Amino acid sequence: MLLPNSFLLMIILGLISIIGIMFCAKVVTTHLIGVAKHYTISESFVGLTFLSIGTSLPEIGTHLAASMGISIGRFDYETTSSIILGANIGSSIIQQTLIAGVVVFMLGTIQFTQKFLQESYTAIMLSTLLTLALAWDGTLTRTDGVVLLLAFLGYIFILYKRQQQGHLHHLPIRDNTVLKYPVIVELAIILISLCCLVVLSIYVLMLTQQAVVSTGLSASLIGVVSLGVITALPSLLVTLQGLKKDATGLALGVLIGSNIVNPLLAIGIGAGISEFYVPLPLIHWDLPIQMITAALLLWWIMFNKRRLGRKGAIFLMALYFAYLFGRVWIFVVD
Repeated sequence: MLLPNSFLLMIILGLISIIGIMFCAKVVTTHLIGVAKHYTISESFVGLTFLSIGTSLPEIGTHLAASMGISIGRFDYETTSSIILGANIGSSIIQQTLIAGVVVFMLGTIQFTQKFLQESYTAIMLSTLLTLALAWDGTLTRTDGVVLLLAFLGYIFILYKRQQQGHLHHLPIRDNTVLKYPVIVELAIILISLCCLVVLSIYVLMLTQQAVVSTGLSASLIGVVSLGVITALPSLLVTLQGLKKDATGLALGVLIGSNIVNPLLAIGIGAGISEFYVPLPLIHWDLPIQMITAALLLWWIMFNKRRLGRKGAIFLMALYFAYLFGRVWIFVVD
């Protein structure tokens, strides 16, 4: 793949590639939902599983591409690891603060159940804590990757059992269309789109790695403030679509599920293939802040009788900008 010498052209090609990644992720998600409609499942389950994985495909694709590149020596181990992990954690933080704040502000208010809060936010904080514990020594080994993947499978199994027992909010998605193509064709479309997503992800990583060398900025910082924000956009778009269809359970499921898919599945796949170097800013700032923001949000909701309104939405958005200011001010280099 050819890399441009012009920084402006580098940005343009990067944006075009990212748009392609988002398009592929949308195609995969749409057809996954179509296949899933063959079964009677709840909107919360769809949001927490199929849509969460679908909207996290940019993160999963870039992790897969990064690991493959590191394994064959195409990408620099430390730089690529820093970019990819920064993007992953940055995407999770922006989803649980800024994007969640925008969604709640649009809705006006959301009333949560005690069980939903306990199970969802416990899962977010436990997955983040597990990632932080495994990354504490500065490396995510292949064994660590397997541990993260096993934790994800355990999480999916628990959701599946709760779905079977009827404990998840049982409301169908407001879209009764049937499959456009036979299942085998739908699966082929999904596979081809995934392949295109991975190829585009490899090119974006090559461009980003060149940008790190050209600018001299922290690789993880570039991951957090650029790729992290961009890869979070599919979650925002799907969440807004869920709200448009009056499927609040689906919208919340996407935001919460993505914050569990990102560390457990995306990082688990990447670390399982090639291992990752973990820069200090991610250990000392990003991962702890991810846990703290989730805990603060849970405290705010419980303090306000399990209700989150526009004041809480503004609080969430302010948390994101406070996090970003601290990240740029304190951790300029890895």
